[in-house]
Amino acid sequence: MKKIIALLLIINVFNCGFGQTSAWREIFYNNFDYTNFTTYSYFADTINPDNFDFALLNAAVFYETNRQRVKHGRKPLKHHPKLEVSAQGHSKDMVALNFYSHTSRVPGKTSVSNRVKKAGLNGEYVGENIYDHYILNFDGKSYCPPSQCGYFKYAGTGKIIFTHTYYTLAKKLVDGWMNSPGHRTNILNSNYTHMGMGNYAYYKGAGIDKIPNVKSTQNFARIETTFASSFRSTGSKYSAAPKPTAFCIIAGAAGVFNSFEDMASADGHLQAALYLGVLKGRKGYGQNFYGMFSSLDLGNGNPLTIEAGTILRRFYRLSAGLHYGPDTEKNAQAFKLVPSVTTGFRINISNIFIDLNLNAYGNYRHHETRIISAIGLWF
Repeated sequence: MKKIIALLLIINVFNCGFGQTSAWREIFYNNFDYTNFTTYSYFADTINPDNFDFALLNAAVFYETNRQRVKHGRKPLKHHPKLEVSAQGHSKDMVALNFYSHTSRVPGKTSVSNRVKKAGLNGEYVGENIYDHYILNFDGKSYCPPSQCGYFKYAGTGKIIFTHTYYTLAKKLVDGWMNSPGHRTNILNSNYTHMGMGNYAYYKGAGIDKIPNVKSTQNFARIETTFASSFRSTGSKYSAAPKPTAFCIIAGAAGVFNSFEDMASADGHLQAALYLGVLKGRKGYGQNFYGMFSSLDLGNGNPLTIEAGTILRRFYRLSAGLHYGPDTEKNAQAFKLVPSVTTGFRINISNIFIDLNLNAYGNYRHHETRIISAIGLWF
């Protein structure tokens, strides 16, 4: 009689899931953190592999990972839905194509960087942990399968082996990663800022003895701009992170015109320009230039302009400074120092740039404007 009751319990767990429904929504990440997530009652539900709520397990692993990070003096990670798309896709692919590796068999998703980029993120500094684990709450000891005993049980004690709850499985997964040096390094990497999880259930074996398993994926990324080193470790893959800041020199020659009509008729003079500064931001997102803009007009008494400012995403210039040149208002033989402002646009083709800027200098009583069209190199 006891065996019949136990068997019914097993069948109930595997086929009914105690009425379990999809319980987790993306918006819930705003309502919980690693300190209070266990108050969400669905995490205590027993897992039904045939009605697997992967989003719920994803959340449980996310919070348990953050609990470990904070325990070891790291900042908690933020959840990112695109990293979850990448991780969930990889777990599903590993099940569907029967492989277990950081190298996917899906074209275009071979590496973790490829998968993260395909999900819509940069993918330049990312990491990944994977795991293949029982959904049965099983400690690896000798067991008796249902074909022999009518249900899963430990061979020595006869204790029934039930499936995990979402929380106990999440804890088991994270504990396993924490006990593996390479995976632990990923979880405790201070350079990461965001994470997304992926889990997909499947069975090993066939018939009544088939064992429910889950293939799990953690994807990490640094999304904020910062300096970071990259490395490789067991169970993890990284791609090198480019330096987000680099010195930059921009040099070119420009045509200076008083109007668009003068520009059309090439009625102007030349200017030599040299800009010194830094590029800040990640490549591929359009780095910003910050620095000094100096130019010398090869005409009109060789006036000198020195400004400080920025070229946003290497496209839009805004700078201000001083212009030193002939005093055209009073005495062309005398020079004076007046404010100068420049704004304009840029087109980049590899290391070649083409600019179209509008420069104004002088004071509120008398000022002049110039159209400056430039071409040159930045490196």
